[in-house]
Amino acid sequence: MELVDGTLIFSATDLINHLECPHLTHLDTEVALGRLCLTETRSDTTELVARKGNEHEQTYLAQLRADGHEIVEIKSEQRGIEGTRAGARETVAAMQAGAEVIYQGVLFDGVRWRGHSDFLQRVQSPSALGSFSYEVADTKLARRVKPYFLL
Repeated sequence: MELVDGTLIFSATDLINHLECPHLTHLDTEVALGRLCLTETRSDTTELVARKGNEHEQTYLAQLRADGHEIVEIKSEQRGIEGTRAGARETVAAMQAGAEVIYQGVLFDGVRWRGHSDFLQRVQSPSALGSFSYEVADTKLARRVKPYFLL
């Protein structure tokens, strides 16, 4: 959850958190609105896991490139709600053009729900785009898919 240009923007994580604990949604809202401050408590272990996750994602991206896949990287330089909209427009344009792989795609309903995908990969399954559609490919380090990742 994030306050962007005066609007609360939500993600799948916020929905998962709410399903697990509605009170957490209340606390997250208070933090986002600046009425509650939390002390950063990221441990060395958390930093290590985050760094390893980023390295894993970059390794996967490098392998896709080495294998000759066409990759469109979404790099909206704008910030705020307009940056989110710009990233979403870039993502939709890449999808409409039939890009093989879209890296860092932005998915946004235009109002309140936003998501960022590690990768969107074109698959041969008909959709409104044509004879193809896209599937999200996430580069988690986990050995098994957890149900909330699917959401």
